[in-house]
Amino acid sequence: MSSITINFTKRLPDINKQSQLPPDYSDYGRFAITNNDDLWFAGISSSHPPDTKDGFYWALSSHSLFISPRGSTFGFPEIIGEDIIGWLLDKLRIRVKQIIILK
Repeated sequence: MSSITINFTKRLPDINKQSQLPPDYSDYGRFAITNNDDLWFAGISSSHPPDTKDGFYWALSSHSLFISPRGSTFGFPEIIGEDIIGWLLDKLRIRVKQIIILK
């Protein structure tokens, strides 16, 4: 894949079973910033950890990675910097030359 769009404009559902995955997505899961500022990552069959400071959902489609907050996190795109996007792409084993961000 030469490029991926990081899309912050879509609200993702809170699901935890593959059978609930909307057909638009190929994969889905959660990630979080914990109270200790550690990063946590999991797939669809998961729950955010009890020590979550900021929780998020992620979903993949053909050339996009969608990210939305758990609950209402005002200004959440600013919380997720290039370092967290790089970490998330690494966890998903996605290598790209160009990242396009939609807020």
